[in-house]
Amino acid sequence: MNSVQIVIENCKKQDRERQKQYMSAYGYIPEKYHGYILAYPNNVVVFNKALSETELAEVRKSYPSVYSTEYKGKTKVFYATNKPYFTADGHFIYAKDEHKDAGKKYDLRFELITLGDKIIIKAIIDSEIYGHKEALVDINLKDAKPFDIGQTAAARKVFSAIGYGRYPSFHTDFGEDPLIKEFREFKTKKEQK
Repeated sequence: MNSVQIVIENCKKQDRERQKQYMSAYGYIPEKYHGYILAYPNNVVVFNKALSETELAEVRKSYPSVYSTEYKGKTKVFYATNKPYFTADGHFIYAKDEHKDAGKKYDLRFELITLGDKIIIKAIIDSEIYGHKEALVDINLKDAKPFDIGQTAAARKVFSAIGYGRYPSFHTDFGEDPLIKEFREFKTKKEQK
């Protein structure tokens, strides 16, 4: 297979994976919340070397959104595609409806934490259905509205951790949040002093 064929095959592979992700999202998230599933831009590396202009033009006949750029010191070929994204509003409404229908309550709150030179928002949920979960998100102070963005991201993350908006082949393995692990280690060191 030549470079053009490899890139086209990798784009096809990405299309198949994206199709599975959308099928999972629409299959696992109840239909009344489908309006909260958006197409989120996603640029994927499909070739780890530069293509000539002729090769790139050939690929773009089938995949017009393929582009080549330098990334981490190497020229790579990317496919501009998208993936399903369940919005924060979708998470809130789904949780509110499910708890209301079950006659149960949940409490969502936030804390601001400094961790060394990082500023972190911690979202905490206590659900009478799913129990207690926490999620941490780094705040990027360069964002236009860093605290709004951080709070929304933390809320999405904690709602996902208890099952809202999770579906196979996308967010399948949450494991332990690395920020939570870092926070625990930092807190332990601070307490030992």
